[in-house]
Amino acid sequence: MRTHSCAFLSRARRRARGTASVEAAVALPFFILVLSGVWFVRDRQIAIQTVENQARSCAWQYSANNCMKVPAGCETVLLAPGTAPHAATRVDDALNDAKSSVLSGGDSKGVIEKVATEMLGPVIDELFGHFVDASTRRGVTRPGILGGGQTVVGGRYHLACNLRPSKPADVVSDAWNRIVHF
Repeated sequence: MRTHSCAFLSRARRRARGTASVEAAVALPFFILVLSGVWFVRDRQIAIQTVENQARSCAWQYSANNCMKVPAGCETVLLAPGTAPHAATRVDDALNDAKSSVLSGGDSKGVIEKVATEMLGPVIDELFGHFVDASTRRGVTRPGILGGGQTVVGGRYHLACNLRPSKPADVVSDAWNRIVHF
């Protein structure tokens, strides 16, 4: 009776080893795929954080220089300074929007408010309207098991430029010149 149970246990062990081998052969590629995916997501998030930090840092340094000089180490970052559009363009746009609204059966409520806002806006923009858009990109290598190649991630940051030191008379003169296009 003992020999019969030993033979039964021996066959059961062999079947279990065979089953475990098949499970390992099926599960191992799956776990490699999951692990590769986790590493790729980690590398991608680190790259995103890096480019966003670089864009933010360069925008702040560029702003501190009154948006005049590209800081050292920011040569690969696209720093695009800009200003708000001129008053005449903004007033014309507000009047054209009101005209289109009336012609399409709408009302012209708020036209005076829009025009006044568009005329005062450039004065305020002259005081606070200089800005910089910083943007940068970086490639992340995708593992071969996930298709290979490169994935490009980008970072952007928008920041107002620090104004150059000026006297109150200069600020008023600059705002007036901006309104009348001198």
